[in-house]
Amino acid sequence: MLKNQKLFILCVFILGLHSCGIFNIWEFRKHEIRESYYNNGSLEYKSSYFNNKLDGPTYYYDINGILLTYSEYTNGSLDGLSESFYLTGNLKYNCFYFHGHKHGDEKVYHKNGKIQSLVKYEYGKEVKAIIRWNKKGELLY
Repeated sequence: MLKNQKLFILCVFILGLHSCGIFNIWEFRKHEIRESYYNNGSLEYKSSYFNNKLDGPTYYYDINGILLTYSEYTNGSLDGLSESFYLTGNLKYNCFYFHGHKHGDEKVYHKNGKIQSLVKYEYGKEVKAIIRWNKKGELLY
């Protein structure tokens, strides 16, 4: 019991120092935005990191500044929306992720913007068979 009391007192002491501004328990947690540029000066990617792991939005661009991919991360894993785009700017792919696993509808699109395929996932497991359409939007299977 004495060990638990000492631990409790230590926690109260540290939190007291933190609340007074004397000691910041979060100062060692590092958040940063990393960017890379092509030789022509245009942005190649912009990513958010927390404690050296992807955490937040990530954008990748082609050399002409066209957005190629957008993804959301939490603690190094895909967590949220992930999209990729054709050079025309049309959506190529999108899917939601939950802690690194596909969760929801995964959609792939033709270059003309019409849906090409649809698969439903729940926590990384495919729960419905793939549905496909041709470039005209006609159901294949």
